[in-house]
Amino acid sequence: VDENNPSKKLLKQKQHLEFTITTCCVSIIRFVTEHLSKASISVMERVINTNEMIMVLISLIVQKPWTKKTDKGVSKYNGKNKFVPVDRNDIFRLTKIEGELWLSVYNLLLDKTCGNKYQLTGFRRNEILKLKPYLLPQIIDQLPVLKGLKRTLEELSIMNLDDTSSSALNNQMEKKLMVVEIVPEFRENLLTTDFQNIATQQLKAVFNTDEYDETDRKKDMDILCRIYNNFDGLEDMLLDAPICAKCGRDAEKRCSRCKSEWYCSRECQLKSWKIHKNICDKISINRAKYDKINEKQNNDNDQKENETSTPYIKEVMSKHFKK
Repeated sequence: VDENNPSKKLLKQKQHLEFTITTCCVSIIRFVTEHLSKASISVMERVINTNEMIMVLISLIVQKPWTKKTDKGVSKYNGKNKFVPVDRNDIFRLTKIEGELWLSVYNLLLDKTCGNKYQLTGFRRNEILKLKPYLLPQIIDQLPVLKGLKRTLEELSIMNLDDTSSSALNNQMEKKLMVVEIVPEFRENLLTTDFQNIATQQLKAVFNTDEYDETDRKKDMDILCRIYNNFDGLEDMLLDAPICAKCGRDAEKRCSRCKSEWYCSRECQLKSWKIHKNICDKISINRAKYDKINEKQNNDNDQKENETSTPYIKEVMSKHFKK
């Protein structure tokens, strides 16, 4: 790369970064394939049939992007951002990436759950059979588990697609399964939604801009903020039941000073007091300062808020205090 050409240098760095990320993705794919049978049908369908992961892995094994042939010989990617020369005697020694590719293919083709979901066609069979010339005895010696894959390839080479009973890919499959794939329709709709138009319609339908303007909305938000910060019964509105800070069981008692910790019994509160004491003191002091600062302001504003609050706020507050 010409060091004086910034464009070529950046392009080279971009290619290097993409290559490094791809090598990391191979490890992630192997991990996913090992646990794919425990995933939902939708996830399995996307990996096996929708995204054709088996075809992608086979293409990587055949193309060998982590191996370079030069006039000086063969170099392999060592996983440490470098291509290193390989001795002729070690030409078939698997690198980490190559081993992960073979194991990923093995997991997808020989796992019963994945095999039953995989729709074997003539094109897919021909692509899978491309692995035969590359699955050499030297490879199997390093990964003995691939003996099962070699047997599967032999079966596929002589198998009639109309008779799937003998194939390891469909050994329990009497009829081809038709899977309805779950598509994130809600998210797709959100991405194509005109939120500006929705906001305009909401302002017309929900908020009457003639009577409820920006000043009223700001006033309501200020009132709601004060309710949230000062309302003692706010914890009753929480969805999750409080749990004991000491043992984790359901709690009904709360620290009377800081009101931030819950306990199931007096015993748990006493056991936790040494740890909780410092935090309790700080929270209590800050709460007292805050209450003094806002007490006068809240008292002065109560009457004014009752007179000027919008119908929406009055309705919310009246319903809550009725409860």
